[in-house]
Amino acid sequence: AIAQLVCHMRSLRRLDLTGNWELGEHGIAALAAGLPCPEVLVAASPDAGSYRGTALERIRLSAEGVGGMAIAGIARKARALAELHMCRGLFSCEKTAALAAGLPEVLVLKELILEECSLQGLDGGGAVAEIL
Repeated sequence: AIAQLVCHMRSLRRLDLTGNWELGEHGIAALAAGLPCPEVLVAASPDAGSYRGTALERIRLSAEGVGGMAIAGIARKARALAELHMCRGLFSCEKTAALAAGLPEVLVLKELILEECSLQGLDGGGAVAEIL
């Protein structure tokens, strides 16, 4: 249902799903699967003066129970994604590594916020470094 809304709201730039703990891994994966292919989501060239399709630039979500591959699935389709904010969850080193492995090679991400995600020590720092 969320993916359908995003598809119909072509000017939508920000999607905030924080506090929706119940979405979990399957809900985020369903959102990623329901988004249109990257060709529809990519913003037109600045010369064109307009956008085609939906170009999500900012996504905020609660990381509780969400895996890295599900989040990477959104990033693979939302090529204009400039900010990814994940908060308040047990986003482990393994999930962070899965996110890094699943991200597209070309990504305009300018901000990655992992707020209260329980990353710790050398493993946590190494996992975040893989994303960067």
